Amino acid sequence: MTKTPNDLLMRKFPNTLAICLLIGFLWIPIGSQASSFAPSNNKLQHARQIFNRLVEARGDKSLPAPELLWDARKSRGAVFLPGTNKIMLEAEAYKICMSFGERREDALAYLLSHELIHYYKGHGWEADFADAYSGTAIAAAVDEQERDEKQQETESDLLGGFLAYTAGYNTAGIGAQLYPKLYEAYPKWRKEGSAIYPSMEERILIAQDTEKKLKDLIEVFETANYLVALRDFDGALDFYEHILENYSSPEIHNNLGVVACMLAMSKVDINLLKYLYPLELDAVERFRNDQRNGEIDLEVAVYCDSLLSVAIRHFNDALTLNADYHTGVLNLGCAYALRGFFNAAKDPQKQALYYNYAAVYAEDALLRGQAEQRTKLIEDAYCLKGIIAVEQSPNEAEAFFAEAAKRGSLGQANLAQYLGTPLSTSAGRTLTGAAEFVDDYNLKIKFMQNRVAPDPGTMRTLNKRKKRQWGTKRLELDHSRILIDYVSLSDVTIIHTTQPGYSKKTKKGIAIGASREEIESAYGLPSRTYNLSNGTFLVYDLFAMVFRVNAEGELTEWAVYQRKPQ
Repeated sequence: MTKTPNDLLMRKFPNTLAICLLIGFLWIPIGSQASSFAPSNNKLQHARQIFNRLVEARGDKSLPAPELLWDARKSRGAVFLPGTNKIMLEAEAYKICMSFGERREDALAYLLSHELIHYYKGHGWEADFADAYSGTAIAAAVDEQERDEKQQETESDLLGGFLAYTAGYNTAGIGAQLYPKLYEAYPKWRKEGSAIYPSMEERILIAQDTEKKLKDLIEVFETANYLVALRDFDGALDFYEHILENYSSPEIHNNLGVVACMLAMSKVDINLLKYLYPLELDAVERFRNDQRNGEIDLEVAVYCDSLLSVAIRHFNDALTLNADYHTGVLNLGCAYALRGFFNAAKDPQKQALYYNYAAVYAEDALLRGQAEQRTKLIEDAYCLKGIIAVEQSPNEAEAFFAEAAKRGSLGQANLAQYLGTPLSTSAGRTLTGAAEFVDDYNLKIKFMQNRVAPDPGTMRTLNKRKKRQWGTKRLELDHSRILIDYVSLSDVTIIHTTQPGYSKKTKKGIAIGASREEIESAYGLPSRTYNLSNGTFLVYDLFAMVFRVNAEGELTEWAVYQRKPQ
């Protein structure tokens, strides 16, 4: 495994060499200053739009912001320059990416995200170090023993592909198609490879191999999102933790923190949590459910407090990566307020301390929202301040809730709850109809008969302690897949989702591309919604269905599901 030194060592030496994605990390002196177009260059502007979108999706501001430069020469394709925060894109490589027709931006995202992973992972420090201390024994040792270009290429293919996915690009299969075109356009590139440098054939095989791993990583992430939408927070926690073993970002840490909070909240009678917290996935929906009143068991309170401690760690990790991640600040406040709630009976001193912490983060979130004129963040911050005030300074709570109510439905619901006049919580028109299928596959019947078998070789363990396994099924299916979350015969979730190219309609006439308004007209208002970074899940418990709409409100995917226990 490649060893990576600390950032100080990585960035100490002046850059004289370039990591090259496309030629198996063949090291070439940069020499003279690279030629570049002026910022008005449309091609450079286009590339930077994609580049900036990838950087935003990564969200890691613990390092200097990476910079994309343009090179008109034909030499290296696309390179990360070790010891700097610069990535160079050549005009010829851009041209090749643009030859991919409808997938041209996917190809360019693949190229750029690969280089970004080299930057964020600190790849290339070994050669930079060896060059700076050329001729010394330690330099020779580092250069020959520490540098493993094949491993770094594999890592950058995998994590770069996942980064592109989180930014909304589909890079599936692009690498194996892109490399032959690049080698053809750059005939001087070394093709034979060596012990540490991949050959052209190996480079293509690396792309093909990591493509399989990338598909798994993406599908595990999508399964986690579906489990959150289905309120299986315990399962989602395992799935997100598996993702974190491979890929770290503020969003992944934030997801883990939110799910840990939601799992803690699910362990108590929800009516005991009288007000709606801004981190809840569909907070207003909570008031629709009838719950029995009760008390918090001390053992449950201790368990929930430990979950909230985990959540706080992940929110802090998100902020370590990106201090400007405002959602992390707000959610930290929510987590501390929930710790105050769960410590009310067992430790009043801690309760007061946690509410004080929560108040600090709520004020921080409010100031951030006001500085950037973010209405939703301001509303959420006032809601949290109101929840804290109920416990610490009741005479201020109404004013905080009133400020939140001016800005959105969460504030309106909390104000009404505080005034003792809860809002009407009818879910609206909910229609009935026949059971829904994907690919004419009767999931419910096969699920009841325990006949949903994963494809051979697809099951793998995600959590050894819980014996949680994950797998997929595609055999006998045309344009769909089945995601399987399995702990035991009495604890299993099966999600059958459409895939690109699916053309059949639901029983109520909804097809891919339909608007959210058309979905709600046919099926009524959803039981709940779950916001994603690039869209929204609409969950219909009555039909055991989930619709996925994009940011423009168009249906991109839908699924049916079966679960034990319900």
